[in-house]
Amino acid sequence: MGGIPVACSIVTDIARGKVYNIAVVLELVLLAAAVYATGRYISIVYLLALLPFSMALFSAGLGGGDCKLLLVASALLSTLSLKAGVYMCMYFLALLHPAWCLHRKRKIGAISAVLAAIPLSKLALCAYPVLLAISALNKRGVLAAPLIMLAYIVAASSVA
Repeated sequence: MGGIPVACSIVTDIARGKVYNIAVVLELVLLAAAVYATGRYISIVYLLALLPFSMALFSAGLGGGDCKLLLVASALLSTLSLKAGVYMCMYFLALLHPAWCLHRKRKIGAISAVLAAIPLSKLALCAYPVLLAISALNKRGVLAAPLIMLAYIVAASSVA
């Protein structure tokens, strides 16, 4: 359920190069509902602990909407398991680095792309080359929303 706003963000990220705040608001509503239903208030602490991480990504050049979406999507996933939320951020960074390198036309990105996908899953090995191709062809920058969604799916499946 939490992947729906992220999935919508993929469409807008590819089509317009934007992640709209409504997706972030929907993720926050889902987070509040999940925290209330499960009683896992640690997810709120996790969300606050991730703020500096998100700000660091923003200052490194990742879009503001992408940073907010990563923040709330991983916090929502942490209501399932704190480990899943942490895994999501780790997987996202593993996916982001090669995409960023390829966009900037650095050859090391192609090598690290393969290395980043190996520890993730068969799903990542299948989907990641497509996401890299889309990001490499995109003139505006790295499309982070598809990488967020892939990290979300892989992290959720790794703890299920």
